[in-house]
Amino acid sequence: MVINTIEEKETFNLLINKFFQKAIGTWKGYRVYYYVSTDKFSNISTESSVSLLSKTDLDIQHIYSEFDLRTLEEDLHLLFKWHSIVDGSKIVEGDIKAVLQNGKLYRSNGYFTKKGNVTRIMDCSSTTLNLLTNYDNKEFYEEFEYLSDNIRTRHMEAYTDGKLMLCGRYIEQKVSHES
Repeated sequence: MVINTIEEKETFNLLINKFFQKAIGTWKGYRVYYYVSTDKFSNISTESSVSLLSKTDLDIQHIYSEFDLRTLEEDLHLLFKWHSIVDGSKIVEGDIKAVLQNGKLYRSNGYFTKKGNVTRIMDCSSTTLNLLTNYDNKEFYEEFEYLSDNIRTRHMEAYTDGKLMLCGRYIEQKVSHES
């Protein structure tokens, strides 16, 4: 998305904040991943949550420091948590704390790294959000789309050196508006 004016930037940031506020709550979902190099599929069921944090949270303060950010009134401070069962048995859990500021999501860590990282928000509307995250020569593209207030889909593609290595599809239902 090309932003030419301050007003367009403010409108874009407002859309992004509303999109993330809509995500607050607990979600149950199912996804399938396809690993290109091994020609294998993986089925995953997940319970995840998104909640707001205080700017005084120590991990949030660390994000501000690590990325040399100054606190803005419109910043959102978020906690993403998940508990997944992979292929019926393997349990994967985790969390990421993040600061949403000016079209970027500054994360305490990533899904595939313990290091902090930045996700760029490429486009956003009231129903769709497109993200790009880089980890160690890998690019991850994600698209979230709300079909209703309580049902969303996600699509993810991951590339290493420009070659597709992983892709996934998700369907998620909000089961609680509080987390």
